[in-house]
Amino acid sequence: MICIFCLRDVPHEQLTDEHIFPESIGGKLVLTKEVCSSCANHLGHTIDAGLCNHTFIKFARMIHKVSGKTGYIPNPLNRGTLTDNQDIKVELTPDPGTGVLRHLVITQKIDQDTLIVDEKNKDNIPEIIDIIRKRKGLQPLSNEELQKLLAQLNVTEGKEIAHKLTVDLESFRRPILKIAYELAYHWLGTEYLQDPVAKILRDCVMDKKFNNEWSKYKIRGEINLVQTCNAGFDFWNTKHDQNSHVAVLLQSKSYVCCKIRIFNIFFGNICISENLAAYNNFRPRFLIINPETKTERESSLSKEVQRLSDALKSQDLPNPDEPI
Repeated sequence: MICIFCLRDVPHEQLTDEHIFPESIGGKLVLTKEVCSSCANHLGHTIDAGLCNHTFIKFARMIHKVSGKTGYIPNPLNRGTLTDNQDIKVELTPDPGTGVLRHLVITQKIDQDTLIVDEKNKDNIPEIIDIIRKRKGLQPLSNEELQKLLAQLNVTEGKEIAHKLTVDLESFRRPILKIAYELAYHWLGTEYLQDPVAKILRDCVMDKKFNNEWSKYKIRGEINLVQTCNAGFDFWNTKHDQNSHVAVLLQSKSYVCCKIRIFNIFFGNICISENLAAYNNFRPRFLIINPETKTERESSLSKEVQRLSDALKSQDLPNPDEPI
């Protein structure tokens, strides 16, 4: 069996399943036993991580409650400090009911020390006080002394909180290139591996010394923020799917291009072949993934356009969760 990235012939047991769109952002479309374990390790830790760990993607996953395979939902605001006292570390967490980010800090002087706990630990204050006193070699407080101390608690609200966020404007590009390559293989078949453009995309994705040297690879297309370009996904920007992942494979003159949108944040329009004639059975393709429900709809582009046309006639745009 051939690995679609290194093109080595490897034993079947050394091949792994590869999520085209990373599972952490809701992807379910899988290439079954198509990537060797060595290449998969590089793709997961170096390539996909650049997208899944991007600050903008973390915000999107938090807002839309998109969990990874372990059930973890990232919170890019989970570590901060009070602006008027940077020694006080705070954690912003969404309210389970409303999703609104909130934080309360409870402080109290104890023998010249300041006890700082989150509101969710308020009920544990007596135990925390007891632990602190034991560490200092002090006797436990009597119930009367403890209640008197608890009555003096100061609950602080409305404090300004500072967070340091880093936004990388490069790390998401190769992951989207990887998605385009894998979709091209998925839709065009094994002959795509011999396409000269496929080799260029492959080499770029697998370059372990890559240092944003894009000119080295002569890749046609654009990968950027959605808001900085004409993404061309207006028809899939309704309330049902405006935050879905969308991919379209289509022809442009003698080229084959793959357009990709991740949430409504990142966009790619990548030439995946300069030889349309090499694919006799070429048909434009369409894929949409709802990352919240982790459902997908895949079809020919003509069938999706017909769906849109029918929906516009009835003024009821289709729900991406609806099966084909």
